[in-house]
This record gives sequence, structure tokens and C-alpha cells, in this order.
Amino acid sequence: MLQDLLDEQNGTKLGKDLGDKVSDLIKKMDQSEVDIINRQITQQTLNRQKEIQTRLLESEKAFKQQEEDEKRKAETAADIAKSIPKELEEYVKAKQKQTELIRTVPASLTPFYKKEVDNYFKKINK
Repeated sequence: MLQDLLDEQNGTKLGKDLGDKVSDLIKKMDQSEVDIINRQITQQTLNRQKEIQTRLLESEKAFKQQEEDEKRKAETAADIAKSIPKELEEYVKAKQKQTELIRTVPASLTPFYKKEVDNYFKKINK
């Protein structure tokens, strides 16, 4: 699989950078394979396996970084001026006219309802 990966990345910038490292990694994996087959597992074999694992993880991280597309970087959003649609603007104006009409025309209400209407208008203005 590493040889296939090396062949696939041949010609790319990352392939050139990792070419020697991957070749060395393949040799170490072959040595570990021979040690395992011959049942000669020593501390040196275990250390080699840890080094292989570390290098594989580093290679995986490097490949992921190469695959990142610059277009996908985050950017701060630009402020966009918000405008009210004409239909909504007309509705708001009509509502304001109705409110002014209600305020200007005195209604024959009891004091309780007059207070309620005043409270309603105060809440609308907030």
C-alpha cells in the first residue's frame, strides 16, 4: 500500500518530500516482517514498529494538509445594508396611519380601557 501511495504521489511536491521517508519506511516494515516471521521479536523490533507507526501518522497528517483546499478557508462576513421590501414598507406606513388615526380620534371609553389603550401604544413604541 505504501508503494502504491508512493507511486501515486510521484511528481507532486509532497511526493518529492516524502519519497525518501516512505522508501525508508518500506524497508523498516520489511525488516519487521522478517523478524516476525522468524519469531525474533526483540526490543529493537518493537522500537522499529513504534517508529513506523509514528511516521505513518505523520504521513497521514501531511496528506490531509495537502488535500485542504485554500478556497475553504473561513473569512469574516461583510456587512450588508438591510433594506425593507416595498410591500412591507407600505404595510408599516399603513399601520402607522391607522395608529395615528386611533390616537387622534377620541373614543368614548371607560377609564380602565383608556389606560389599557395607552399601555398598548407605549408597548408598540418600544
